[in-house]
Amino acid sequence: SSLLGSLLGSGTKNINKDAFNEEVDYLGANLSFGSSSARLNSLSKYFPRLFEMMADAVQNPLFIQEDFDKEVNILLDGIKSGEKSVDNIAGRMKNLLAYGKEHPYGEYASKETVENIKLSDVTNFYNAYFKPNNAYLIIVGDVNFKEVKKLVNNNFKKWNKGVVPSPTLPEVKNVASTQIDFIDMPNAVQSNVAV
Repeated sequence: SSLLGSLLGSGTKNINKDAFNEEVDYLGANLSFGSSSARLNSLSKYFPRLFEMMADAVQNPLFIQEDFDKEVNILLDGIKSGEKSVDNIAGRMKNLLAYGKEHPYGEYASKETVENIKLSDVTNFYNAYFKPNNAYLIIVGDVNFKEVKKLVNNNFKKWNKGVVPSPTLPEVKNVASTQIDFIDMPNAVQSNVAV
């Protein structure tokens, strides 16, 4: 999911990455994407064009192997630097112990898990979860309802509903008794206590 968030907004099937980014910059706006979100901030006069670009990026993402490989390397670098972070290790272990290793909240990205992901996995994740019946659209600002409704209808009319997977999560169980866990990091300059 984090790789999906990194790849969204890297151009679309209708506009290449450089042209997309240059236009957003030229309009002095902020258009950002996450694994389950898209967000834009702009002056009202540029809102229609940026909304159109956001809708295009959400519905017609351009997933390119070269961009995927670059984002994998960035993710791997982050994991490597996180191995020395007391806060990162404490947060990871807190979630693992609280939820269990089979629960999504107990999972964490490692070099091994990231290297097992292929571009097709990101595409499949996008196809499974990016559906209008799995989304909210919130618009706040100096806008006219009729104009915005027309803008939404024009830009999202081809986005089709679909079946969204509904995974069954493992039951989270409380610990049977008080548990204290230690992780020795002899080179750490600080300590972290997580409860």
